[in-house]
Amino acid sequence: MTYVLTHVIPEPIYYTYAWLTEEGIPYYVGKGKDDRAWAGHCGHTLPQKERIIILKSGLTEFDAYKHEMFVIDALGRKDLGTGILDNHSNGGEGVSGPMSAEGRAKISKAMTGK
Repeated sequence: MTYVLTHVIPEPIYYTYAWLTEEGIPYYVGKGKDDRAWAGHCGHTLPQKERIIILKSGLTEFDAYKHEMFVIDALGRKDLGTGILDNHSNGGEGVSGPMSAEGRAKISKAMTGK
């Protein structure tokens, strides 16, 4: 008998992180895996290692995008005049490539009312 794998379960290897000011206030939120949180990117100033915190770990990429978008929405962006973060997007894109319109719509639907 031959079995065919029809659904691949995503690996929970992603996390969300925040970079903190010297005062302990988040100024950047991102999604990553491996050493992403400790690597400079996006033209932002990389903080000292003790000012990098993991917000949530053991996530699938989809859940990491969803959490990143939630935290950015909750803390707001400086460039939009809505909050404290230096992020230049609402999340949902990154080194893995931009999330599809379908993926973003699923996240939007899941976050409606939260």
